[in-house]
Amino acid sequence: MRAVHIISWIARVALMVTLVLGMVAVFTRGLRLLGVGSIVYALIVLAFGLTQDMILEGNLYWLTQAAHLLVGIGAMALVLVIDKRYRRLWLAGREKKREGKLKIV
Repeated sequence: MRAVHIISWIARVALMVTLVLGMVAVFTRGLRLLGVGSIVYALIVLAFGLTQDMILEGNLYWLTQAAHLLVGIGAMALVLVIDKRYRRLWLAGREKKREGKLKIV
């Protein structure tokens, strides 16, 4: 019973991270579309997680669990894509600032 609670809290934290990163991406130029997609995807994961008990019952419930697992892995991949693009944009902005400082001197 304890393991289920731990996994549930990990899933909640991961969902919140996805939502927060999506909101940061929405306000970042060059990542707005990914940010909106991340927020929508997080809401889909949440809805799927809350309703997975009602989708299939009996012996086929494991299919719903497997599908939810795959959707969650997709959310993690989306977070990694947003992180990679954000870092690339941040480094590009940093390089522009360095070039600007070199030209002034």
